[in-house]
Amino acid sequence: MRLLHCHIENFGKLHDFDFDFREGLQILLRENGYGKSTFAAFLRVCFYGFSGERKQDITENERRRYMPWQGGRFGGELRFERAGRRYRLERMFGEKRSQDHFALYDLDSGLPSTDFSERIGEELFRIDAASFERTVFSGQLRVRSEMNADIHAKLGDVSETAFDMRSFESAMLRIREEQNRLSPLRKTGLIYKKRLEVEALLAELRRRENVEAEWKRISGQLSALRQQREKHRRNAAAIQTELHALSCERDRLFHALSDWQKEQQRRREISEREEAERLRREEQESGERERSRHSGRLLWALLLRGFSLLFLVMAAVLLLYASLRRASSQFLLYNTALLLLSAAGFGQLAALFLRRGWERRRKAAEEASDGGTLTGRRIVVQQPPSRSDESEEERQRGEELSAELRRFQESGEGRILELSQRLEEEMRAGEVISEQLREAGEQAEELSAELRTLSEAALRTERTEELRALEKRYALLNLTQQYLQRAKERFAKKYRKPLEEGFRYYYRLLLGTTDGSLPSEEVQSFRLDANLEIRFRQEGRERGIACLSEGYRDLLFLCRRFAVIDSMYRAEKPFLILDDPFVNLDDDKMNGAMDFLQQCAGRYQILYLTCSESRSGY
Repeated sequence: MRLLHCHIENFGKLHDFDFDFREGLQILLRENGYGKSTFAAFLRVCFYGFSGERKQDITENERRRYMPWQGGRFGGELRFERAGRRYRLERMFGEKRSQDHFALYDLDSGLPSTDFSERIGEELFRIDAASFERTVFSGQLRVRSEMNADIHAKLGDVSETAFDMRSFESAMLRIREEQNRLSPLRKTGLIYKKRLEVEALLAELRRRENVEAEWKRISGQLSALRQQREKHRRNAAAIQTELHALSCERDRLFHALSDWQKEQQRRREISEREEAERLRREEQESGERERSRHSGRLLWALLLRGFSLLFLVMAAVLLLYASLRRASSQFLLYNTALLLLSAAGFGQLAALFLRRGWERRRKAAEEASDGGTLTGRRIVVQQPPSRSDESEEERQRGEELSAELRRFQESGEGRILELSQRLEEEMRAGEVISEQLREAGEQAEELSAELRTLSEAALRTERTEELRALEKRYALLNLTQQYLQRAKERFAKKYRKPLEEGFRYYYRLLLGTTDGSLPSEEVQSFRLDANLEIRFRQEGRERGIACLSEGYRDLLFLCRRFAVIDSMYRAEKPFLILDDPFVNLDDDKMNGAMDFLQQCAGRYQILYLTCSESRSGY
């Protein structure tokens, strides 16, 4: 099978792109960003369609990744030849899979062809897309691909039973998962955990006698502690009873003395109120008398002023009359008028004296009403009555209560303090015993629960049976795994030997010799196991190629890839697409690799994509 021509209308960054394929090795040398990987992806998508369409990441969702930025439909056509017939494959893609278009035409007749369907890749190469990328199509940095079930089925020429090979891998994966879940060596394994449980249970059963003895000891300790607690409770109750009686007696005396003092205080207050009322009445009566005297003085002052005015008027009349009379009678009239004026003057002076005296007494009365003094006499207000006013009987009763309370304080208070200390000691002792009881009770409960657990013999049998069932299942899984692995190895024997020979052939070819000049022991040191993993023997020990350099491993994987393709396609060889697989090679190995491709180009159509002249062979 070979490719003839490719036309890309729109795909990623490629637009209106045409490419003619040649026989043998064809190298496409272009700079980074030209679209070489996009071109290789288009060739793969033409046969297998897009992958990762449900992914959100655009680097994994190829439909979104290669959709043109301007939107719309994209795709192109590919012309190829197979078994002497030439075809034209048209594939156009939309934003959704339902918008995709597939058409296949016979290139010679121009008529539609029904030789292949939309699953043309699987029908042509008889492998799925993942196997295609592991063999025919080598993407960038993907030369180290692993073998899968479809590749094994194709190698064994049993492609129609590829489902059985995929089921083998699924079965082996499930077996390994179940082995890990049951593992007796992993701490997370059920058998490991169950063995620990059974061993712990057996150890607990051996401890049963010790636990029973400890439980009996704790039970006896609990009984003794309960008796001690009850004794302390009785002592505390008796002390509390006596304390209550003493407290009642003390309260009675205090209340009696307080009542007596309150009664005395009430009587003193009554006496004080009565005395204050008496003084108020006396002061009121004294005030009334003073006001009466003041009124009399005021009246006399008014009368004196009246007579003085009358004498003044009379003096004025006499003086007027004397001025009209003869000189002989004027002397008498003037003397009379002078006497009247003198009497008027004395009357005014007397009235003024009485008025001022009245003012002084009024002010004194006001001050007396505010400060407690009136007319020079001292008045004492709210002075409590003397003890002589109390009755002898009440005074004697108060003295008796005071004496009785003093006697109680001298003897009873000490007794109360002593009883309080004893009660506190009893209470503390009771609390200590209660705490000991609680701890002992918890220990007894724990021991009882442990005894109940240890007494369940059925539990021991059940867990032992569970362990045996798990161990039996684990052994069966190991046998099944060994059987399937042997079956796979027997199946792989059909193609592993010719595959190893092909690998060694390409290894010699890669190193530049096919005439046997390469030491046979070096070539024979490499082999392929049943999983097609590359192994080699060095210094008497078999090793994996992970210990080799990156470039050397790439060369070995390339040899294996060509050997696998040879075994898968014995009749008609497919084309090969290599997207810069030699990025890890140095100059010497790069030259050998390009010579290797030139020699392989005699059997395969190879499209080699690279961005470096040093890796192009020019």
